[in-house]
Amino acid sequence: MRRSHTRGRVLNRSHRYRGLWVVLPAVAVLWGCASSEPVVLSEPMVTSPVSYTDETSRRLATGTFQRLPELYEDYRVGAEDVLEVSIFEWELREETKSVEIRVSETGLIGLPVIGDMNVMNRTVEEIKAKIEKRLKDWQIIPNPRVSVVVQQFRSKRIAVVGAVRDPGTYTIRRNVTTLLDILSLAGGPDARAGQVTYVIRDIRPEMSSDAGETPAGGAAVAAGLPFDLGGKEVIAIDLYELLELGDLSLNVLIGNGDVVNVPEAKRFHVIGFARDPGSFALKKPTTVLEGIAMARGFQEVEASKRDCVVKRKTPDGEYIIPVDLVAVSEGKAPNFYLQPDDIIYVRQTTLRRTLLYTYDIVTKMFTFTGRLFSL
Repeated sequence: MRRSHTRGRVLNRSHRYRGLWVVLPAVAVLWGCASSEPVVLSEPMVTSPVSYTDETSRRLATGTFQRLPELYEDYRVGAEDVLEVSIFEWELREETKSVEIRVSETGLIGLPVIGDMNVMNRTVEEIKAKIEKRLKDWQIIPNPRVSVVVQQFRSKRIAVVGAVRDPGTYTIRRNVTTLLDILSLAGGPDARAGQVTYVIRDIRPEMSSDAGETPAGGAAVAAGLPFDLGGKEVIAIDLYELLELGDLSLNVLIGNGDVVNVPEAKRFHVIGFARDPGSFALKKPTTVLEGIAMARGFQEVEASKRDCVVKRKTPDGEYIIPVDLVAVSEGKAPNFYLQPDDIIYVRQTTLRRTLLYTYDIVTKMFTFTGRLFSL
């Protein structure tokens, strides 16, 4: 008797474990292997839109507006720009014509008779005055008249990469420009673009036009503090807030050497008994109901709308958020916002599966019985 009782317990355990081994692979496929059990939350973690512009980025974005006067100042010449210099007195005597001169990497231009001259970071009016002064001081022309024009703007370049219609390197005709302006030059974000863009600012000190001057932005160097010549500063900008909500405090000022990167959209996933499950782009703040709508809703008969879940990965671990989508649609539960890599699982409960199975069997039986009677 004792042996049979023990054998019965072993069989019961074996039966339970066999069912467990059937369930475990499905769970592993659905959720992925995890080192620890996901935490089940009674309330969603985020019930309001999350801005991709963090507090540090907002502070840095605001800091760029210190360069706002440069936006309205005359263009300052830099390396690779091409200038057209005309000295009218020489042209009248047909001694020379207007000359086009490329600004060297060190900011120098070379003119006939008067030699080399440093024009780095000077406006055309300042360069004109400097040439006229040298002609007069060296007694070459008593009352010179000079014209200086920028023929080719090459010194101030901004790279735009990622999900834009026309990525590339753009030269600007102002000292600085805005994020909106440079995105416009690149044709704007394309269909792949997400909700965030990154402005990678070059914070190296600019070259000065005269030896002994303190470079722009080089106060740390002048004070003898360490300075990283390869220094970069990254500002995250929420494109939805900038483009859709019109928050111009995020329209940062950018200049030579900066890079604008528009990554492709992050995605969330809908699996289970939705009409069109799949992976969907997060181009703007998206609620769980909007996510279901993007998957064209439920399979009306099969889906258990009150027993869905959202799985979310965070730096603190994995969380499972139970979702009663009927209560959410009726306003009785929060319609919370999705985050990148969220998984919405539209489930089918055991009870619903059993009822559907029973209904299918009964329907087939009545169909079969009806055919027998028709014979």
